[in-house]
Amino acid sequence: SNQARKEALDPWLNIYNTQRRHSALDGLPPTSRL
Repeated sequence: SNQARKEALDPWLNIYNTQRRHSALDGLPPTSRL
């Protein structure tokens, strides 16, 4: 269901955008640019 997808995706998006290092940003997470 859409709700189940959202519940599974939200934690992953949080990690992806706040903790995971991105090579295009010289190893920084995207939120470091805010």
